[in-house]
Formats: sequence, C-alpha cells, structure tokens
Amino acid sequence: MDQPGSSRSRRRLSKNSVTLPPAEADLGGNLHFRSQRHRDRYATISQCVILPGKSLHRPTMIELLICDRIDALTMNSCWRCFCEVRHPIFVELVREFYTTFEFEPPAHLSTPNAVKFRLCGRAFHLSITDFNLALGFIDSSLATSEDYLTSACDFPDSFVPQRFYLDITTNLPPNGRVYDSSKTKDTYVRDPALKYLHRFLAFTFSGRKDSSAALNKTELFFLWSMLTHTRINLGFWVASQFQIIISKKRPLILGSLITHIALNAQLIDLTTTHLHIACTPHPLMLPLLIRWDFSLGEMAFCVSLPLVSLERVLVGANVRLARSLTKTPHHSPPRHFMIA
Repeated sequence: MDQPGSSRSRRRLSKNSVTLPPAEADLGGNLHFRSQRHRDRYATISQCVILPGKSLHRPTMIELLICDRIDALTMNSCWRCFCEVRHPIFVELVREFYTTFEFEPPAHLSTPNAVKFRLCGRAFHLSITDFNLALGFIDSSLATSEDYLTSACDFPDSFVPQRFYLDITTNLPPNGRVYDSSKTKDTYVRDPALKYLHRFLAFTFSGRKDSSAALNKTELFFLWSMLTHTRINLGFWVASQFQIIISKKRPLILGSLITHIALNAQLIDLTTTHLHIACTPHPLMLPLLIRWDFSLGEMAFCVSLPLVSLERVLVGANVRLARSLTKTPHHSPPRHFMIA
C-alpha cells in the first residue's frame, strides 16, 4: 500500500479532474471530530467529490489579446488575489474545513465569530473582516478604509441584471432579450475578456462541471462589479458560497482557497506536507475554449498569419473552430478575437 503523501499515491489522486479520495485509513490530517454533529456531517462530506475549478492561463490570454483587459478588470485587490490563487487542493484540508465550517451573516463586518472553521486542528472564529484578511483579499490598512467598510455584501440597487445584460451583449435573438438567471448564457457577450472571466467564475466560484456558458445572477453581478469598479466584500460572498455548498450537499469547490488560508496561517508547508493532493486547478486553455464554442455569438476568431482566405474567417453561431485551428502551424503568431 502506498504511504500517505508518497509520490505514487499523489499521482494516483491527481490524475482525474474529479476525484474521490483514498480509503479513510490512508488519510492523515485532523479528521477526527468530537461532536456528533461534526461526525454526522463528515460522513456526508467524505462522500462528496472534490472539484478542481479552473485557473486563468496567461499564455491563452496573451494569445487572445485579452491579457491587459483582464488585468484592468481584476485590478481590485480582492479579485487579483482570487484570480491568482492556484494552489494544490488537499483532501484532508477540504474535508476538515467543510465539516467544521459555519457562517452566520453578521450585522457588522467586525462582528466576531461570524465565520467558524477548523484547519490542521486549529479552530478559527473570525469576523468577516478577519476572514477577508485570512484569505488575503485585503490587508490591515484596507480593513479600516471607507472603500472596504462600504463594500457590497448583497446586490445593490444600482445593479439591474436585465439592463446590464443588454449593455454587454449584442445582436440578441428575439427570444433572448429577457435575462433569466437560470437559462441565460454568455453566448452574446461582446467583450471576450468578460466572457473568459465568466467561464473562470462559473467553474471556480460556482463549481459547474460543464462548458459553463450559463450566466447566473451572482456571476453577472461579479462582472458588473469589475466593469463599474464597485468594491464587493468578496470574503462575505465566498463564505456564503461555502455555506450553500454544505446545505445543498454539492461537490466541494474552492479547495485552492482553503489551501491558501492554511498557507497564510503557516499551518502547512507545500514542500514538506504529507497531505494527499486531490487535484489542482486546471488552466483555462485555448483547446477547452475551442471545444466549448467560446467564439459563438458576435466574436470572430481568425488566424492573422499565415494569410488566409475570407472563407477561413470564422464568424457565426454555428461554426466550430477546431478543424481550422488544428491546421495552424505551431509557430504562428497570436490569434485574434475581434468584436463585430
């Protein structure tokens, strides 16, 4: 039997994108719980798969000429941190965290004990502000600033989903002009940087496993906050998402953020830990975008060089890109997304 933390064991665990961890006897960490409530929850949590989510892939962003645009949209410190976290996801940390996590929305950002959880045997009882600090979304100087103290913990009145959806889309079909958070997709979003960020959020924050074109209200709000430079309290939204995952018994997501908390608290060292790796965030690379018809709608995807005939410029809602792109030489210059 492989020893916990051995390279062979880790390879086996990290091979698949969605994984159930090894037998209970093989696990280390702090997975023993005193209260019956935690033991009952652990019995449920231990049956849940762990999803890797996605990470931004800078070479793809450069190739699509959206790198600077995405940097500008995520310049807010909380989004920059969220987008840059891509740590390995450990079975023991994810299970311990979800088993012990509790969140009671507080009256004030400084209200103590709003967020409770345990990691590596250490109990945390944090205010929303302290939770943001633990995640690295803010620093101590920002924690007392007016920008942070007025950051959005709910949808503000100035966010009107229907209006914003029409603002960022174009050439919608007659039956697609009404925004429906359960059905609307990002197909007709004009800005490829927004579309790329949405796919990242759909996988990483929402935990979807398909091509993730569906555009729910929270994801639309996040895009709105980036475009309007509205500061949101991302720690509050993340805590709410953790609570939703537990209450609805969904697959376990945001594991890379859990590792980030453990690292910030100096509870683990990635170079010496014997914890089991479940998975790592998957880069949101060009082949995936092609497979998901990322360019459908108002964007045109074409190869700039070598020169191509007009017929090779691919535009429209029913064109698949894989065939032409597989013929592109490896040394060709960046491909371009263009807005019609």
